[in-house]
Amino acid sequence: MKNLRVTFIALGVWLAVSTALVTLLPLEQAMPYLLLGLLLPAGVFAVERFRSEARTPPPPVAAPITPAPPEDLTEENLRRAFGDDSVAPAWRPKHEVSPAPVDALERLGGSPAFLAPVEYWPRCRHCKLQLTFIMQVAVGPERPLRYPQEGTLYVFLCQRVDPDVLDGAICPCHDVDLGAECCFVQTRPAGFLGLAVDTNHPRLAESYAVESWESRPSVRMPPGVATPEQYRLNAGIAGGFTIQVGGFADWMQDDATPGPCSCGAPRELLLQFSEFTADLNLGGAGRAYVYACSARHAPEAFSLFWQTS
Repeated sequence: MKNLRVTFIALGVWLAVSTALVTLLPLEQAMPYLLLGLLLPAGVFAVERFRSEARTPPPPVAAPITPAPPEDLTEENLRRAFGDDSVAPAWRPKHEVSPAPVDALERLGGSPAFLAPVEYWPRCRHCKLQLTFIMQVAVGPERPLRYPQEGTLYVFLCQRVDPDVLDGAICPCHDVDLGAECCFVQTRPAGFLGLAVDTNHPRLAESYAVESWESRPSVRMPPGVATPEQYRLNAGIAGGFTIQVGGFADWMQDDATPGPCSCGAPRELLLQFSEFTADLNLGGAGRAYVYACSARHAPEAFSLFWQTS
């Protein structure tokens, strides 16, 4: 505002001087002086604009968040910072270096093992292509992935990418039940578990065998702006996160918790994973969420969708 005020003063001076010149001199003689006089308010405006920009401090740069050290990530400390309702148990896999042994019961990527013969390999409802096998994880009454019987959860996802198509280059999977995924449980038969490895269908190139599941707390960030301590603690928990069983969803966008299952029971978060290998496409730095019917009413009562930032 100050530069405009000074400019108007200079313009007023120019008008007063111009009026006097036109009164004292013929218009032809006064015209050069009038034109030169216009430079005065223009010059004043430019100088004041430059000075005001120089006086304006640059916007503050947000300092990077320093993750909290492991000794601060105790359940007691997290409950104090987030509240009892915003802290829940979760598990993350400890896995071997690729490739996974063919007899690994729990595996990420590669070919599915111990999969009973299926008449039709799962296909995408949109592009009609075969889905890509993503992972298999053990389920059971006493396992992190709860299920009434011992078995294995198989996860498939459409990985079609058409760079020549502007719209629909990736089959939609931003919500449950869109048909670009397939998740189901095969219960374990009594007796010896026969090894069967399917290498004839789409799969991720790299594979990792899950050795064990490590218990890690999960927190739910408050809506809106969190405190600096909450940001630090959440960064410490999220460090190196690629796959997590249980806990709270770490949303890439808005909360997209799906509605009830077709049986009427609410759905609960079972598993979430990011792009744990280079050839897994979740929209680029995305994250997938596997939800299950809380009643576990059927082996296929699981749904998957993903978000990207």
